[in-house]
Formats: sequence, C-alpha cells, structure tokens
Amino acid sequence: MQKKYSHYGRFTLNGILFLSICFTLDLTIGKILQHFYFTSKTGVNFETRYSMDSTNADIIILGSSRASHHYIPQLIQDSIGMSCYNTGRDGNYLFYSYSIFKSITKRYTPKIIVLDINPDELGFNQKYYDGLSTLLPYYKTKPELQRIINLKSCFERIKLQSSIYPFNSTLLELFKANLNANSEVTKALKGYIPLYGSSINKSKIGKVENEVVSARIDTNKIAVLTDLAKECNKLGVKLLVFNSPRYSNAINVKAEKYIADIMKSNRADFTNYGHDNYFLTNPDLFKDASHLNNNGAIVFTNLVIDRILNR
Repeated sequence: MQKKYSHYGRFTLNGILFLSICFTLDLTIGKILQHFYFTSKTGVNFETRYSMDSTNADIIILGSSRASHHYIPQLIQDSIGMSCYNTGRDGNYLFYSYSIFKSITKRYTPKIIVLDINPDELGFNQKYYDGLSTLLPYYKTKPELQRIINLKSCFERIKLQSSIYPFNSTLLELFKANLNANSEVTKALKGYIPLYGSSINKSKIGKVENEVVSARIDTNKIAVLTDLAKECNKLGVKLLVFNSPRYSNAINVKAEKYIADIMKSNRADFTNYGHDNYFLTNPDLFKDASHLNNNGAIVFTNLVIDRILNR
C-alpha cells in the first residue's frame, strides 16, 4: 500500500512540476511577444494600435483593404479642412471596423465616420470569425471588445488564459515590423496604402458578366452594423457608408438592401459604387478586380469628398 502511495505522490509531483514549467514558459514568452507587439513602430499591428489608442482625427475611415487602398486621408484633409485618418486593415472586415469604432469613441467623438463595406461581408463566412484573431491582444485591456472577440469560438475565454495565444497570429508581422522600425512613411500616409499599376486583363473590358450574389445573411453582422449606425446617430456623428468600386457587375441585392435600410433608419448615408458604370469602363483605375490603384483612389476619394460636403 505504501509503495503505491509513493508512486502516486511522485507522479503528482512530476505533474505539478511539468505544469509549473509550462505556465512559466507561457507567461515568459507571452510577455516577450506582448512587449514587441506594443512597442512596434511600423506595420499593421502598429496601425491597429494607433487607430485604437492614438488617433484623434475629425474624420475616421473604417473598413478592410478596400478602405486602406481606396481612401486618401491627405486629399480629404486638404479639401475639407478636417484632420483624417484611415484605419482600414487588409483582410479584416466589419467586426474589425466595429471594434476600431468602439475603441475610438470610448476616447473621443469624431465628427465624421466613413465606413467602407462590401455587401458580401454581411453573408456568413467562417473567415470573418477567424479574422478576429487580429483583436486578441486587446482582450484583457479593452473590455468593450470582449463581446466581439468571443464570437470567434466558444473556447476563446479558455484559450485566452494563455499569455502566448493572443499573439500567435501576429508572429510574422512582429518579425517584419522589428526589421523595419521606420514609421515615417506610415505617419505621412495616415493609414492609406497606395497600389500602383493594373493587373486587369484589357481584353475583358466590357465582358464582365452580370452576377447576382446570394448568401445567408449573418445576424451578428446585422447587429454590429445596426449598433454602429445607432451609436453614430446618438453621438451626433455624421456617418457615410460606401460600397467602393469593384471591377465586377456582381450584385448582392439582399445585402445592399439591408445596408440601405439600416442607414436610412439611423439618418446615415449609403452610397453604392460597387457596380458603377464609370469605373467598370475604366479598368486602368484598378490594381485588380477588388481594388483601385492609386489613380483610381484619387478619382474615388474626390467623389467621397463631394459626398461629405453635400451630405
């Protein structure tokens, strides 16, 4: 009997020692990753951090890559006379835009919010939930984001007990950011990322096929978009929503109607350039089918400026 007890005791002691080592390693590595994340001076993680915690611009642009590549803050600033910052981030969509919005409005109230949204974003797709990994580093410091981050999976509360887990998806960006510590270009462009040239096949001009996109609408997206619009209305923030140009005739009738109805109910503005004929007949304005190049961004930003001034 004593022998069995001794063996069990050694097993328990080894187990405790192993767990202690794992906990210490997790905590230590997590602290190192946290340090590099929150001290980086360039790169997309810096942009997210700056958007949430530092910008105090009068005009805030929200969205994904179609925001970061389509709206030129300096042009808006020079034309309207208000400071402007572009918080768009490639590969991050409505949940991310809403989270940036919540973080910003907790600190101060902008005068104008410009939201770029592709109506297809309202459809259910797991990638939109996987993309919430971008926000994991802020889970413990920004309680206003926890409800959104928890949508990623039912296990997030458990996973986030780890100090390493929040930074798993940022490792490559952390490495790149610390190789290039110069943030002057980033600051000068105010979040805008220009694209140059065009990969559009000129032989396909005028041959883009009409397509009506149909997908199951995600109720979480509707809730988030509605809350953003209501909050802007409550705060007295002018909200302008754009579906910026694409080199495609794809039409998502159901999602476009949802967006238009939500904006109308909250005294906000929705302008749809998603299948605008001028842009469809000028492929040289596009880098690819989903993104304008710098020349296209100049044309489009001027249209946005007109809409802001005349809203």
